[in-house]
Amino acid sequence: MFPQFDSKQKITYRSRDQRNKAAAGLIQSLTKKEAKILNIGSGGEEFLKKALPTRDVFDIDITGKADLVIDLEKVTSFDFADNTFDVVVALDLLEHIENLHAMLEEMLRCSDRFILISLPNPCTYFIRLLKNQTRDITDANQRGVYEKFYGFPNSTPTDRHKWFFSIDDVRALFTHFQEHKKITHIKYFSAHKWNVRRLILRMLCGRRLYYNLFLPNIWILAEVDNQKLDDGGCQEI
Repeated sequence: MFPQFDSKQKITYRSRDQRNKAAAGLIQSLTKKEAKILNIGSGGEEFLKKALPTRDVFDIDITGKADLVIDLEKVTSFDFADNTFDVVVALDLLEHIENLHAMLEEMLRCSDRFILISLPNPCTYFIRLLKNQTRDITDANQRGVYEKFYGFPNSTPTDRHKWFFSIDDVRALFTHFQEHKKITHIKYFSAHKWNVRRLILRMLCGRRLYYNLFLPNIWILAEVDNQKLDDGGCQEI
């Protein structure tokens, strides 16, 4: 499908806390102690900060325990100098906000080394539809019939996704940024557990269709354009 996808990158999680711990492991492998991390959409519970006690983590979110509490949909820029942070992180955030592109631009501006992003894969919706995997009736007020963040719940939901996209859309967006020299190296990976059945299905479907329909999420690890590695600094992707 695309050469930057790394199916050998091991990452597993089933909760927000575990997702942040998985991200922390990646960040530890990329940075040295005392590295500065900007965590946008932190979840308000200091998950990443607790998982990275030797890094300087600055949390931003709309509510909860965060160093900066702000409505991210109303942000056009942060009050940080260019290239302030070694890594800028957004875990399952961008799909929730209308100003996705402005936020991505700001992530690139604030980062001196890497950006790390995770996104869900909305196209798995079609598999649940084909399998008739419907919501529990007790969730009807907050969930669509087949998906929590899409469809028509019975009442106004507290949380929705603003964008419906494919894995191909993700690749196209970041290829655009790479071609405009805002990003250099990119690596994609997913918390997808491979087994023989899934490998056979990928062979039958082809990689493009399989990744678009069956990957539960997509992670993007990218180096920013002003990346300057020193002998004691970060690892190249």
